[in-house]
Amino acid sequence: MSTTSHDLSISVANLFSTGQFYRIPDYQRPFMWEDDNFEQLIDDLSEASALEEDKKYFLGTLVLHEYEDDRFDIVDGQQRITAVSILLACLRDAIDDTDTKNEVQRMLVQPKEKLRSIPEKERLTTKELGSYKKIVCSVGGTGLTDPNRPSNPTEKRYRVAVNTFKSKLINKNQETLEEFAKFIINNVFFVRFKASSFDDAFRLFSIVNDRGLQLRRIDILKAENLSPKAISDPQTRSDYATTWEDIEEDLGDKEFERLFNILRLCYTKRKPEEDLLGEFKKNIFGTPGGPSLGRDFIDELKQYATLYDSLFISRDIMDETSDKNKYRSLMYIMVDEFPANEWRSCLLSYAKKFGNSDLLDFVYQIESSYLEHWVSNVRKDERITFYISVLKLIATASTSSELIKSMENKFNNDTVREACLRPNFYQYKASKYILTRFDLQSHDFNSPRELGPRSIEHVLPQNPPVGSEWRNTFSDEQRDDLVDSAGNLVLLSKQKNSSASNKEFREKKLAYLEPRVSDFPCSLKVLQYEQWTPEIILARTKEISEHILDPL
Repeated sequence: MSTTSHDLSISVANLFSTGQFYRIPDYQRPFMWEDDNFEQLIDDLSEASALEEDKKYFLGTLVLHEYEDDRFDIVDGQQRITAVSILLACLRDAIDDTDTKNEVQRMLVQPKEKLRSIPEKERLTTKELGSYKKIVCSVGGTGLTDPNRPSNPTEKRYRVAVNTFKSKLINKNQETLEEFAKFIINNVFFVRFKASSFDDAFRLFSIVNDRGLQLRRIDILKAENLSPKAISDPQTRSDYATTWEDIEEDLGDKEFERLFNILRLCYTKRKPEEDLLGEFKKNIFGTPGGPSLGRDFIDELKQYATLYDSLFISRDIMDETSDKNKYRSLMYIMVDEFPANEWRSCLLSYAKKFGNSDLLDFVYQIESSYLEHWVSNVRKDERITFYISVLKLIATASTSSELIKSMENKFNNDTVREACLRPNFYQYKASKYILTRFDLQSHDFNSPRELGPRSIEHVLPQNPPVGSEWRNTFSDEQRDDLVDSAGNLVLLSKQKNSSASNKEFREKKLAYLEPRVSDFPCSLKVLQYEQWTPEIILARTKEISEHILDPL
């Protein structure tokens, strides 16, 4: 019979009491805390102990699966409980009193009792047990760390934690150290949720997440895909846990989480009906055309992750073709400048089905449609509807050329060209991308261009000084019509300098623009002019409008 319960609060002393043991299961992420997390933890605890030594300090929530009596898998809370264990180990090794040192050690490691046949056992079993035992579970272990030679990324984080904690403890006297250890053991509390079944434990995990604590939906998806129900064999489950963690480490946290949101659209091809977790559970796993929980999904995830990296991060998917530098250059600015990400689902689905066949032509089409939506302020739900229609075309197309042809009527380049002609062009959020894209057309592509501008500068100043040549060359009406137009704008590789922005054209281009536009060919052309006139701005604006979406 499955049971669930929670303790309103449980102290560190009771958490690590005799007979209770915790394990970080394979489906969990590696230990991920960094130096700022460790510093904040010890600073907060030090401040709390100094202010009110008898007051409870709430450290967070633990969600546990009790797989045997007093044996727990940590479903949520491993970062906090591991960090507290390392801090206790640092205090143990800093304190001279033998009785106190041994008391702390008994909290970290159950001592061997020969007559009662009780073996020595760590209170916390981590995924990198060798590193943890060496540093945390061995008396003096925190003094043996060598920050230059960690054996793995997790040990590196253990060492960072030790160095951070020791730097905060080094100036405390022995009495203060013992009082601090006493505070942590007796006054630091968790709220502990525990369940006797795996499913109930993760139901608790979901509930806690809905209450707003910082737990990721993809961690729950990981747990469910690595559960005994999804993968019954322990060794296979461990192997797939490693595969999952390798994927996440290769992509990085941010891109890994983004991949899941993109995959949701790739799989469902419809507007979201649930949050990310609900979509995968109800509308993806086990549905027609969707992967099954466990090995099937993780195998697909690995394929998609490799493709995602090749498309958007490494951008090497076309490296064996003559268009490799064009693809790398264009994808660089799309990834860097496009604020939304739904378009990536179309490229990911396309590349999974057709590889790099006609890929650059398809990228041009996706770019054109995105820009059309961007300059037209299309709402998110309309944008998603468009990409869903593209995903459905990809699913039904037999060849890449058939898909490219079917896409020809799905966007209107005139919308973007007209936006480039408007007097308020500078006000468009897309203006920086459009100018960068236009500039890219002047590149020779003997190598990829992977450089973005820092800012945009008006050649004709927005507020030229009274009595300046600017006001003689441009009437008030011309300034109003042209100052924010595309032809009056140049890309800068450095930040603006407002004090130089209003200088006369000759001085401005030599002292201010020339050192800042050298990376951008179209901006460099400005330096060729002896004067900056309304006719030049109009001609540049017309050129940008006519050629903005030309193939590279």
